[in-house]
Amino acid sequence: MEAEAAIPITPKPATPPDGASVAVIVATKGRPEILAETLRSLRRQTRRAAHVYVSVSSAADAPVAGDGAEGIIVLVGSPGGSAQRNTAIRQVPPGVKYIAFFDDDVEMHPSYLENAVGFLEENPDVVAISGIMLADGNISREAARTLLEQDATWMQAAALQDRGRHHILYACNAVVRSGPMRETMFDENLPLYSYGEDYDLSLRLKRFGRVGRLSNAIGVHLQAQTARVSGRRYGYATIANNWYFLRKGVCHLPAPWSYVRFVLIVVLKCICLNFRNALAGRSPQRDPWGQVQGNLLAVADIMRGRSSPDRILDL
Repeated sequence: MEAEAAIPITPKPATPPDGASVAVIVATKGRPEILAETLRSLRRQTRRAAHVYVSVSSAADAPVAGDGAEGIIVLVGSPGGSAQRNTAIRQVPPGVKYIAFFDDDVEMHPSYLENAVGFLEENPDVVAISGIMLADGNISREAARTLLEQDATWMQAAALQDRGRHHILYACNAVVRSGPMRETMFDENLPLYSYGEDYDLSLRLKRFGRVGRLSNAIGVHLQAQTARVSGRRYGYATIANNWYFLRKGVCHLPAPWSYVRFVLIVVLKCICLNFRNALAGRSPQRDPWGQVQGNLLAVADIMRGRSSPDRILDL
């Protein structure tokens, strides 16, 4: 493994003098080697987490002893991104002030938690933040570390971006005030990888305060392709989960426009892009033909009145 001294590391106590303790939650399935490197990344944080939970649906997915797993609490519960995160949230002690969520395939700058918590401490009107990903997919762990070592964004003044595409969290990385998070929780009706959980959670959290992306909390999302669901399931969830959000009243637009958005952006644009990628042979690892099939099946289910996020379990 390459040297890591290029980024200065000065860890602070797990419960610092300001009392702003943090619990870290990582939900994972079927990729222990990738998880081990992510845990090493999180151990380099300058603000140490008071608790680190790895939430799995099978003991086989737990981190291997010695792979950065020292002091980590492994929880085994129901499968699915939302369910696994909720399993861990329920174990976080009441005194913890912030809960941080990370995917199992991220590389975070050591200052991430320091900058995120510092900003939340200074801005009580903000309830949750995600950081800025310098790269999102198609990047190796080594390249991600090099990118973070060379970038100076973490040293800049913090700014919250909460308009346009930055008005919601990005679930691969987020820090949320624990009180609102416990009241809101993730929606466990979204099975498997829980497509759209960040959109749903963000809009429901906004009743407590502002939500957005923090400019100087940086990281890289590898988007490793192992242990993921089929294109058909993903395509179905893309349409069906957005319809589910719409029907339960979770949308960032007024009712009439939310339906227009659903038809034009979620359905038509999604199907056209997947169909184009399939014809052009692009992104074969994402199974674009399978996604087209899933998209069309979801539309058919909506028209029949039988659309549901958990339908992907039958595909």
